Amino acid sequence: MSDIRSECSTFRTRNAGAFLVSADMVFKTEESYVRWRDSGAINAEAVAALLHVDPATVQVIDYPAANAIKVTLPRRTVAGGPDDTDLDSAAQFVPLLSLRLP
Repeated sequence: MSDIRSECSTFRTRNAGAFLVSADMVFKTEESYVRWRDSGAINAEAVAALLHVDPATVQVIDYPAANAIKVTLPRRTVAGGPDDTDLDSAAQFVPLLSLRLP
């Protein structure tokens, strides 16, 4: 079973506006990217379960030119709001590190 940590050169989350977070997974090789993309392991349901959001609000986007998969989902709270504990959304990717190939 493959571990996504060892397959990615870049794994990060960041704001995608005041209401969205984007997670970028850039794979080290084209082969690795294709294996993960084609496995279906990175899908709306899996991401939603790990990040506790509605799967209908999760978008998974492939970027073959960069060997990358981007996931966009709603922020838990408005960026910069009084209850925002991660203004830059920099720590939101951590649960996604548990993704594994089936």
